[in-house]
Amino acid sequence: MTHFELFNLPITLKVDTSGLSKKYFELQRKYHPDRFGQSSEAEQEEALQVSAQINKAFKTLKDPDETIKYVLQLKGLLEEEEKYQLSPDFLMEVMELNEELEEGMTNAVQA
Repeated sequence: MTHFELFNLPITLKVDTSGLSKKYFELQRKYHPDRFGQSSEAEQEEALQVSAQINKAFKTLKDPDETIKYVLQLKGLLEEEEKYQLSPDFLMEVMELNEELEEGMTNAVQA
């Protein structure tokens, strides 16, 4: 089950977080391991796993960067803990563009 399915949300890069906390607490009330203290060991283990998934899903979905990363992983466009090697030329170009942007903003403010 994906984080989106767990929280009954559509898969999207930008999650509407307005009802996220409410749904989180609702799920935790239902699946918190303390509610399964008198249950079988298998049910207790399942509750523990579901509770952990709820916590992980909530943490991911409330963070926009983590949500984007998660969606890309779901779609097979990003592997977990994938490392990227960027060429030095590319990094220099990005630095130069940032400097030009900063200078342009400074000039605009002064004007």
